[in-house]
Amino acid sequence: MEKQLKDISAEALNNDKVCGFLCVDN
Repeated sequence: MEKQLKDISAEALNNDKVCGFLCVDN
């Protein structure tokens, strides 16, 4: 479960760099 959370966090950070607040909202 922790590994999945880390993967999601990393993916979220990458998406944040790419689309900014739009991805964070979704």
